[in-house]
Amino acid sequence: MATLICYIATILLAILVASSFSLPHDEKVEEEVIPYPNPEEGNKFEGDIILDPDQMLAVIEQDSKRAGSQFAAIRARNWKANGMAIPIPYYINPALGYKAKGAIKAAVREYIKHTCIKFQEVDKRPLGKAHLHIVKKDGCWSHVGMYNNHEGQELSIGKGCEYKGVVTHEFGHALGLFHEQSRPDRDNYVEIILNNITPGRAGNFKRYSTAMINSLGFKYDYESIMHYTNNAFAKRQGLITIRTKNPAYQNKIGNRHGLSKGDIAQLNKMYCSKLPCYNLESAYQCWLWRPLCKVNSGVKRRCRVTCKLC
Repeated sequence: MATLICYIATILLAILVASSFSLPHDEKVEEEVIPYPNPEEGNKFEGDIILDPDQMLAVIEQDSKRAGSQFAAIRARNWKANGMAIPIPYYINPALGYKAKGAIKAAVREYIKHTCIKFQEVDKRPLGKAHLHIVKKDGCWSHVGMYNNHEGQELSIGKGCEYKGVVTHEFGHALGLFHEQSRPDRDNYVEIILNNITPGRAGNFKRYSTAMINSLGFKYDYESIMHYTNNAFAKRQGLITIRTKNPAYQNKIGNRHGLSKGDIAQLNKMYCSKLPCYNLESAYQCWLWRPLCKVNSGVKRRCRVTCKLC
C-alpha cells in the first residue's frame, strides 16, 4: 500500500513539474492582405522615407567624405540617452480612425514584446521633447531615426496604411532602420528587374554604401519587415521587380506580419546591447524548446541565449 501511495505521489509530482514548464503562450498572427497598389509606394524617398536637406545631399554624394559624416550622424540618431533606450512618447492625432489606432497599438505591442524598446502613448504632444506625432496625411511615411528632438517628428498613417505590418514597418524607419534591399551587399542576394519597374521609379532601388547603411554585422534578411515586396513599384500587377537569388525566399520578401528574427536581433543590438543576455528558463528546458525558436514568441523571450537572439 505504501508503495502504491509513493508511486501515485511521484506521478502527481511529475505532472506538477511538467505543468510548470508548459509551452509559453504564443499570440496568434493575423493574416493581413496589403492592398494593391501598396500604400508604402508613395512619392517620398524610396516610397516612404522623409529626408531632410542634409540627408538628401548625402544620398546624392554618398561616396564623398561629407556623405559618410552625414549618415554616421543619422545612425547615431537613436532614441537613446547615456547609451540606453529611452521610452518613446507617441501622440495619435485625433484625425486617425479606429482601424488606424488599432494597427498602431498592435505595432507598439510587437516592439515591446520582442525588444527592450518602450513606447508611451501621451494625451497631448510633449512640445520641447522628442516624440512621434502620428498623423493622417497622404500615404505612409517616416523619418529615419530620431529627427527633431525639440518639436517631435511626424509619422504618417494615411488612407490604406491602417495595417499592423505597415505601421510596424514605418516604426522601423523611425527607430533607425533603412530598407533591407538598399544594403551594400544586396546584389549578392537579390536581382532588381529594371524592365518591370514603373518608369521614373527605378531610383527607389538604389544600393547604398556602408557609409549610409550599417547593418551591425547581421546577414541579409529576406524576411525582414523592412524589405520591399517582390512586386514593389511594378508597372503593372503580376510583374515582379525583385528576384531572390535563393528561390526559396521569392515569396517571403515583403513580410508585413511582424518583426523577423533578424529585425529583432538588430534592434536589440542597436538599443539593448547593455542589457544582460541570459535564458529565463534552465539550459535544459531551453534546449528542449530549441526547435521552436523560430516559431514561438514565448520561447524567444524566455530562451534568448539558446535561440541566438543576443
